[in-house]
Amino acid sequence: MNIQRLAPYFFLLLVLWAGQTRAQTIYKCILDGKTSYGEARCATDAAQQVLISAAAAPASAERSERLRQQAEQLTKQRHQREAREAQAQQRADKIATKKQGRCASLKLQRQWAEEDAERAVRDKNAAKAALKARRVGQKLAMACPD
Repeated sequence: MNIQRLAPYFFLLLVLWAGQTRAQTIYKCILDGKTSYGEARCATDAAQQVLISAAAAPASAERSERLRQQAEQLTKQRHQREAREAQAQQRADKIATKKQGRCASLKLQRQWAEEDAERAVRDKNAAKAALKARRVGQKLAMACPD
């Protein structure tokens, strides 16, 4: 399979996985000109900023569910497309096999007609056999150009 075709599905799975993680509050603390990040509140004399709040979890859960449904829908569409492509390939293979059989049959008919024409050289039917061999060859050329 082509990796580039699967890349959107991997991305969706990554987003779904990331959405399943437990939401936590993350704090940014600045103390004496140094910045630190953590899950705990900052010291009393440090400047504090809330970067990610745990209150955003419900929206994240809804988004995760929506993304999961989209991923399922995309997977279903991919499976349907692959099934259609497989059916089309089977039809093409069947047609090619049928054509190969027809070409083999025509080649055999041409060979027999040429053999008949060679044997009829001394016979009064030589012209008729040569004409038949030429026509079978033309029929073969039309049906099987390669």
